[in-house]
Amino acid sequence: MPRPTGLAVVPFVLTMLMPVSAQWSDDEKRELVQRVDAAAVGLDPSRLPDLKAAKLEAVRAIDAAKSFFVGGSSPQRAANWLRYLDLDPLAEAIAADGDDRAVGRAAVDLSYRLIGTAPGLELSVLRRLRAANDALIDAVLLRDPDRAVKAIARQLESLSEAIEGIDRLPDADQVAAILAATDRLDAADQADELVTNLRAKFARPNLHVRIGESWVRRAVNRPVLKVRPVRDCILGTRIVGTARLTGQVTADLLPASDSVRIALTLDGQVCSNNTGYNGPVTLRTSSSGIVRASRVLQLNDSGPSFGPTTASASLNSRIDSISHPLRLVRKIARKRAARQKPRADVIARKRLRQQTADEFADETSQSDSMSVPDVLDPVRPLLGRLGLPEPLRLIRSTDQAIVVDATLSRSDQLSAPVAPVQFVDPRELMLQVHESLVANATAPVLAGRTVRQGDLARLLPTDMGLSQNAAAAKSTERTGGDERVRGDETAADEGESEKPFSVTFARSRPVIFEARDGEIRIGIRGTRFESESGSLARALQITAAYVPVRQPTGRLILVRRDDVEVDFPGTRRLSVSQAGLRGTIEEKFADVFPPVLLDRELKFPTNIKRKKLAGLPIRIERIDARDGWLSISVIP
Repeated sequence: MPRPTGLAVVPFVLTMLMPVSAQWSDDEKRELVQRVDAAAVGLDPSRLPDLKAAKLEAVRAIDAAKSFFVGGSSPQRAANWLRYLDLDPLAEAIAADGDDRAVGRAAVDLSYRLIGTAPGLELSVLRRLRAANDALIDAVLLRDPDRAVKAIARQLESLSEAIEGIDRLPDADQVAAILAATDRLDAADQADELVTNLRAKFARPNLHVRIGESWVRRAVNRPVLKVRPVRDCILGTRIVGTARLTGQVTADLLPASDSVRIALTLDGQVCSNNTGYNGPVTLRTSSSGIVRASRVLQLNDSGPSFGPTTASASLNSRIDSISHPLRLVRKIARKRAARQKPRADVIARKRLRQQTADEFADETSQSDSMSVPDVLDPVRPLLGRLGLPEPLRLIRSTDQAIVVDATLSRSDQLSAPVAPVQFVDPRELMLQVHESLVANATAPVLAGRTVRQGDLARLLPTDMGLSQNAAAAKSTERTGGDERVRGDETAADEGESEKPFSVTFARSRPVIFEARDGEIRIGIRGTRFESESGSLARALQITAAYVPVRQPTGRLILVRRDDVEVDFPGTRRLSVSQAGLRGTIEEKFADVFPPVLLDRELKFPTNIKRKKLAGLPIRIERIDARDGWLSISVIP
């Protein structure tokens, strides 16, 4: 179920304030093991889910979905959706009231169709159906109380061993064991306190973005050159001329705990040449001065807001000449101008200060780039289609950087156990991703699903637009109207291998993403591999390890350390034909996991608002992998 918003922000903020423990202490592990052992002997079969109630809710959700499309869509669109969802097998299995395993199989099949990227899967009626279907699967798995309790007890025993084996921090397999146990206990409504304690150990944000002050300045700082006419009247003298302002607008970050605060400052020099008219007397004047204007911009999810504008100005003026046909009049005018000059300078300086403040306030308020872009807007529907909640976010600023911490995690998933290592360099734009973010994003899509070769490269972390060898094709699945709901039935791309393969992903930890000890390890875990060369129906693990390498030019890339590794967990021997498939798998996945990543030149998008950054080349300065965190920083 999606994590609630609102009050859910409170524990999120509290985790940011908690002291960071770099490792699990022996006392912490011992306490957890004791809690696990106590939970194992306190299992309550009466709290297991009611299969009959789960079936009833599933039937209601199915009927609601059918009514929604039939009553609120065009006949063609309704037919498309109902054909794609294929709800009848599950409804018929429930109505037969016979083999619960058939109900479970039909529910699992439906779950794959309810998770995907097809537009429309975010509809509330389908989210309700997804929740009811997931609850039905849990109820079927736990339908026999005696067997369920024994299975949970065995899982808790394995969990105790996993916790005892933790060295400094849980490794990927130990995290998977903890996740599986909490998921099973949650589904069985058992050991609430233990589940809460375990999840609290993995409740830190799993995405950290740090934008150094130099990037802010690069986006905001700009030169100023303004030439404007002077039309004024001071102490009865009408003044006409031209003023020229040259200067620089600069940005400085200010500390803020729940928003971004930026001090915007204009520093400039003003010079003008004017002609004054007072009756028959004409005065030629010139002036020069220094102006400064500043205001604080505050950015948060509600949009930009500005503080008051303050300004200062200094002005030096002189009378270059006084013109009149009569010498006596010129003499009188010169004496009078000398008496009035101090007062006139005060008035001119005050007006210059006010004019500078007003113009700076108008220009900054009207800037369309002074806002926090809603980065979730384009992916918000996708999150709904994948059954993922919106990430919880906390944005703040220091005097050196803008910092964004986010957590992508459903209530039944785990996040990061520790914060990432901090690199403080105002030149860097730092992106830090924890293993749990990749796991949480990919598991709902891939767990248990069979994927064909043409779709595989688009679904794995290798295809991030960063490798020249990665597939660049994108899915154009559409629903409704006259377009067919395609789901998993995507046809193989033209030009694909003549012998495409398919992989059935494991239900637990289908995608491998590890960032530890300076190495990035990516891959998949499957239960079946099939190609024209044969099929292999057993657990397999296909991985590739990448290490950062700095080229002679100073550029950082990721290089695959060895060949693609194909492992078969377990001790059972492979047949001769199955063993022969190992080479086929290695060959096929050599293209899925290319020898080099990040080998393509990176640039900012050309359509971003800040034109100074549009198309700007960026260079990877740092790649770091430790404690489950992958850190990548770039500099312009």
